[in-house]
Amino acid sequence: MKAAIVVLLLTVAACAGPRFSWENAAKVQNGMNEAEVVALLGKPHTRSMTSSTSGDIVVLAWGFQSIVDGRARTATYTLVNDRVVSRSETR
Repeated sequence: MKAAIVVLLLTVAACAGPRFSWENAAKVQNGMNEAEVVALLGKPHTRSMTSSTSGDIVVLAWGFQSIVDGRARTATYTLVNDRVVSRSETR
């Protein structure tokens, strides 16, 4: 029974899409659209959207807390009109 549950959980996790990795985060470049970023990094932990005179602004963020030292690590990407214009990563 336990083996079946483990297999089920691994299957569901595999279907969830890509998992965040710092290696893939380094591949995010200005000019990429939201779909490209999510394809590389998986679903963001938070997504916020506002509008301004510059256009629609979307902020995608992934956050982690180290089990080793308790430090928070984040990766945040700001998109204007569906294009990455800035990135901020703290490791």
